Amino acid sequence: MFSEVIESVPSIPGALCLLPSVVIVLSAILSQNVCFALFTGLIVGGTLISAYNPFEGFLRAGDTFLYDALQGADQGLLLFTWFMAGLVGVISRNGGALGLGKVFVQYATSARRAQMIAVLVGYLVFFDDYSSILIVGPTMRPVTDACGVSREKLAFFVDSTAAPVASVSILSTWIGFKLSVAQQLLQQMNISDDVFSILIGAIPYSFYPILAMSMAMLVAAMGKDFGPMLVAEQHARKKFGAKTVDKAADLVDSNLGSEPDMEPDPDTPPRAINALIPILSMLVAMASGIISSGVSRYYQALGDAAAPPSAVEILSHAETTKVLIWSSLLADAMAILLTIGQRLLTLEQCMAAWVAGIRSITVGFLTLVFAWGIGNMSTVLHVGSYVSSAFGPSFPINLLPPAAMLISAFVSVASGSSWGTMVLMFPIALPLTVAHDGDGPVRANDSLLATLGAIISGSMFGDHVSPISDTTILSSLCSSCDLMQHVRTQGPYACVVGLISLLLCLISSSSSAIVASMLLPIGILLLALILHVFGSSAEHPQTSTIQTRMKSLMSWKMFRRAVDDENDALVTSHKLAQEEMEAIEMGNTRSPV
Repeated sequence: MFSEVIESVPSIPGALCLLPSVVIVLSAILSQNVCFALFTGLIVGGTLISAYNPFEGFLRAGDTFLYDALQGADQGLLLFTWFMAGLVGVISRNGGALGLGKVFVQYATSARRAQMIAVLVGYLVFFDDYSSILIVGPTMRPVTDACGVSREKLAFFVDSTAAPVASVSILSTWIGFKLSVAQQLLQQMNISDDVFSILIGAIPYSFYPILAMSMAMLVAAMGKDFGPMLVAEQHARKKFGAKTVDKAADLVDSNLGSEPDMEPDPDTPPRAINALIPILSMLVAMASGIISSGVSRYYQALGDAAAPPSAVEILSHAETTKVLIWSSLLADAMAILLTIGQRLLTLEQCMAAWVAGIRSITVGFLTLVFAWGIGNMSTVLHVGSYVSSAFGPSFPINLLPPAAMLISAFVSVASGSSWGTMVLMFPIALPLTVAHDGDGPVRANDSLLATLGAIISGSMFGDHVSPISDTTILSSLCSSCDLMQHVRTQGPYACVVGLISLLLCLISSSSSAIVASMLLPIGILLLALILHVFGSSAEHPQTSTIQTRMKSLMSWKMFRRAVDDENDALVTSHKLAQEEMEAIEMGNTRSPV
């Protein structure tokens, strides 16, 4: 049905393809309901492809965009999300999550430490962004709650350490995806360099992912926030108050879940091992599954006589989606067997907890399906092609990276998909980087690496600020944070990181003498400076450096004004005294003898 719709779409003015995105943003602001806003956007898009018939547009929103959203590889993510949510339900009910939370609380003696632990755990799950979100969010939520850290802040940490970390990791699902997209394209461009080496060379130019994960650690370590995030943090501190380790450990009990079937019984022992073993078994299964499936499919494609595959070839041939399903299923089975083996719960109670975990993500799951429907709609309306039409053969080569970043960001915001944006932008922008180098095999130049990094940066920035992005939705879902609150509080941080990334991208493309690795420390220092000057502590909201400087400046001005007024008064009195003396002298001179 999807291909039939694409072929039968009537000709519409190019700018109208952006109308659904505008309607989604306005509806989300006015209604404060993301599902309603997304479905409204789908109806508008359906109306555009139905010769402006709103009734048919309503039907197309369901039988075309939403129906096709459930057809294809995304089904694997749905199963993985379900099984992970079920795992969270079981380890919450058997006391494993409670025990793991109390282990973390021993080290999270303050809100600052709790935040730093959350970021570090996000760094450790580097192999897949979805896995990172589904592991870090539920694991760290009781700890950050107990230490008075807002859910909005946790969602920011989860979102800023999921895709950014996976995108710059050389062993992740992202590297396999980028290889599959770029390999054939670079061969068509007659690039002689190895594709993997090109992707590695583009990592220093991926300014936004590196600065985003750095921003998360800076915010946690410096203990300062600004904008809506500061308000959320102040509210969380007032709600939870200052916590000692003992009080925090007690509070973990009441923050594990809202589903009754997920809450552990009072006499259930909190054993961290009941959560660690399923999670570690899942990680081991992921690694072994990727290697096994990658090697098997490599020899199937090239034959048994082929040379032993490299790590890159294994990743590019691995069935990542199936591996995620296998590993999450294994973790579910391990958690249930551990629970029943220790006689903590019956099989019926385990299954009730497993179903409760899945039930707890129903709203987020529905939002995710709507977001995929928006992605399908953007493809039908050719949103990316319209936006990227700004590129042409005569486009200035030194402006190509920053322009690619801006356009990628816009496409990613409109479509909600960083991967979809890269699939669209790679074949449009990358060939322009070698258009001036003549015919024949060419080496990968700095412009190619910078443009590649810029597309990745722009795609991820749009992914972070878009309310229809799957990772944004999952991050808010796994952190038990309202989606629009997550977008509203993360937006200013993402915009600051995005602007600095765009500035570094412009500098690196304008001067061949400046390499990206020299600019990254400068970008991190700029982020730290912005936090130091404009940020405030949630515990001491009046200690912002900029506020302190302004107060000092105002005090100094008031002091100078008082001194000036006093000097003016002295000068005036001195003049009056002189005039009086002159008058007396003149009077004495004129008096008769």
